Amino acid sequence: MSKRQTVLDWTQQGLLRLEALPSALKSTGLLPNQHDWLQFLDRILLGLGTLLLISGMVFFVAANWNALGHFGHFALTEALLLLSILLAWHLGIESLAGQSAAIASALLVGVLLALIGQTYQTGADSWELFVPWTLLILPWVLIVRNSILWLIWLALLNLSIITYVDIYHSPLRTLFGSDESLWLLFIVNTLATALWQLLAHSAHHQWGLRLLATASGLFITILALSAVLDNKPAPWAVPVWLLWLTGIYWMYRRQTQDLYILTGAVLSLITILSAAIGRNLLMDFNAGTLFLMSLVVLGLSAAGGWWLRQILKEIHHS
Repeated sequence: MSKRQTVLDWTQQGLLRLEALPSALKSTGLLPNQHDWLQFLDRILLGLGTLLLISGMVFFVAANWNALGHFGHFALTEALLLLSILLAWHLGIESLAGQSAAIASALLVGVLLALIGQTYQTGADSWELFVPWTLLILPWVLIVRNSILWLIWLALLNLSIITYVDIYHSPLRTLFGSDESLWLLFIVNTLATALWQLLAHSAHHQWGLRLLATASGLFITILALSAVLDNKPAPWAVPVWLLWLTGIYWMYRRQTQDLYILTGAVLSLITILSAAIGRNLLMDFNAGTLFLMSLVVLGLSAAGGWWLRQILKEIHHS
């Protein structure tokens, strides 16, 4: 980002001619070359091919459910699962193709579990699919150490929490009440964000960090918003939300700078402050209070945008 901004500043100051801008960006490595494009297309096509192969197998079994019989269902699924594991072992988990095969095998475990549940009607509860799936593919996740596979596992963990808590209450029920699933999701995703930040040493993994931070911020914002708007607010929500904001500011403003995560935190702050102010203003509902509320939202948004622009300037000139 700093190299790009430097080249653009030179162009704006007249030190670099406009017609020379593309070649300058290319020489500094800011524009993708032919090799970069081929590598990008290779990864995209490999990922799409893997997903299409698995989905094609699922739809083939579903379309021929009666014709294949129980033996055919399991034979086809288990054969593809075994083939994907052997391919991952043969190609090596260090290679992109080997990692794609490992991801396919992890997804096929879920297909096999769903097939068992559909065939033998083991139960109607969704958690009986997601919880075993999450536990069974944990060795895949630990061995392969692929970002996409980690995110798939975390997504399954989130689904396991949602589906399980809907039926069985966790020990947090007495502490957080009916919002225990949201609290569990917030805790899990916040811990995952912290671990990802600690263990990821490459900028290529930044998208996963931002995805987890978004999930963490979404859940705590929902909890804080519910506390602000509810007549009987939960005592933990707003203090924990303030603690989360402080942690985000300290980590992604003071220690390092991530404009995306800071933007999410600003959006969360605007949402909660607007809800808190609007709850008091809109008790007397009329056109004047609506106009005043719109000014509050515009003012908070303008202040947040100005602060983020100052950070962007610091990033460009760092």
